[in-house]
Amino acid sequence: MASAGPTFGPFNPETDDWTIYSEQLEQWFIATKTNEPKEKIACLLSVIGTQTYTLLRNLTFPELPANKSFPELLKLLSTQFSIPRNEWKEIKKFMGASQAADENVQEWYARIKKLAVNCNFEAI
Repeated sequence: MASAGPTFGPFNPETDDWTIYSEQLEQWFIATKTNEPKEKIACLLSVIGTQTYTLLRNLTFPELPANKSFPELLKLLSTQFSIPRNEWKEIKKFMGASQAADENVQEWYARIKKLAVNCNFEAI
């Protein structure tokens, strides 16, 4: 009997970050040895969930998403879900951060690293 292999969950636009999701999707393709463009399209359309598929179907209308290339589908989804950030606002948020009283050093470090992601600093 064949093993199902690793699973991959749907994208939730309310809670998930599209950039992170698409990076994980690429790793899932590597783990499942999914290399062919048609296979990648089929997997993407199967795992993204009904809500995201419906949106993608609307974006590709009158064609079906399956008739687009994998890079085209990723570009449509990236354009839809990638939030443009104001770099200055992100830097201000970073500079204004301070360690909370109940936050240990590891938690503080992780939070600062997360805040720095959208600041476009050269190195951290």
